[in-house]
Amino acid sequence: MGSVEVTVRGLGILLKDIFVERKVSAAVSGPVGIFFFARDTMALGFSYVLQFIGMLSVNLAILNFLPIPALDGGRILFLLIEKVRGRRIAPSAENFAHALGFAFLVLIMILVTYKDIVRIF
Repeated sequence: MGSVEVTVRGLGILLKDIFVERKVSAAVSGPVGIFFFARDTMALGFSYVLQFIGMLSVNLAILNFLPIPALDGGRILFLLIEKVRGRRIAPSAENFAHALGFAFLVLIMILVTYKDIVRIF
């Protein structure tokens, strides 16, 4: 199974855990957790660091295509809605949706970073 398949499957499990079981896996990490994991990976050797960087890049690419406003997937969602409707969504409504999406992403980042700091220290 390739990196993309593993990432998509893991994302599906993560979303199921969050929305169905109302829990977050201990394996979820933000920037602080990624830093410590990268530091530990460096001790294993250069090839492991390259694999980690590749996996991280694939994860970020997949997450970027989620249909959340403020991400590329959110923009694609708006384009699909405009295509179906046959007319453009009001720019003010789209801007508001992207602002809310961005606020949501910042909130998630703060919560995940806090969780990382509590877990590590």
